[in-house]
Amino acid sequence: MKYIQIVPLNESFRWQSNLFEYSLKKVYGDKFKDYAIIPFLKRNQPTDLPTYEYPYETELDTMAIDPIYDIIGKEEAKYIPVNVYSGLRQVLQTLPDDEVVMCIDSDMPLLKPYTGRLPEYHEMLVDNIYEDWHMHLNGKNREAVEPFLNHKDFNYMSGGSNFMGRVKTWKYIIDNIVESAVRIIDTFPQNNQFRWWANMLGANIACHNYRVPMNHIGGCYFPNVNELQDDHWIAHYSCDPLFHKGSLKDRKWDKFPDNSFYNLAKEWYSTYKV
Repeated sequence: MKYIQIVPLNESFRWQSNLFEYSLKKVYGDKFKDYAIIPFLKRNQPTDLPTYEYPYETELDTMAIDPIYDIIGKEEAKYIPVNVYSGLRQVLQTLPDDEVVMCIDSDMPLLKPYTGRLPEYHEMLVDNIYEDWHMHLNGKNREAVEPFLNHKDFNYMSGGSNFMGRVKTWKYIIDNIVESAVRIIDTFPQNNQFRWWANMLGANIACHNYRVPMNHIGGCYFPNVNELQDDHWIAHYSCDPLFHKGSLKDRKWDKFPDNSFYNLAKEWYSTYKV
């Protein structure tokens, strides 16, 4: 199994990726390199000069990724979110078909080893909390996906994310994910939410179009959204006001709750070299 994050080269993603690697080492010990690589974007913004070597400290293998602009021929910053799955598509070409890949954001450190079932071929395992939290694909935000659905045989979309699937399954749907994400951004130019969710929307659309079931496994702790449970093996701190994705300066470390996620964050920060 491999955890794949697509990393832009800036200070915020530098420390997020470093925290993830720290958690990977704690969870998997000497075998941590078997579970992840760092694919990094040669360019994130259209105006960035290309970078071909990962500039930050890491013990993981790295891979330079072509940005979405080079692929679709449009130098527009609105397409930045599509770099995630466009980048994943490039990584998939280097992996065997039976490998299991979980596409994660950089702000998703591990809490413990994953011991749940692995996905079958032609199946995606997801966390459906996103649907009721903010996606609402089967409700008020249906307009974000409806124009891009190829059939109405059955609703394969759960509104979930944190996709985990076999490389063979990923390859089967990845082109439609990227195409759908680009089309969403073009179709709803004034909707900033749909733009930032374009990858999650595109992945739901592609699973539907290619009849790939999205089955809920959960297991993710979202600080400030749900309560930490024993079965939570990964965290996503994207909406946490205490440990957020902004600057590390002026954090109120003494106000952090005493749980495995916040203790991991404090332990990591004591080792982090700014």
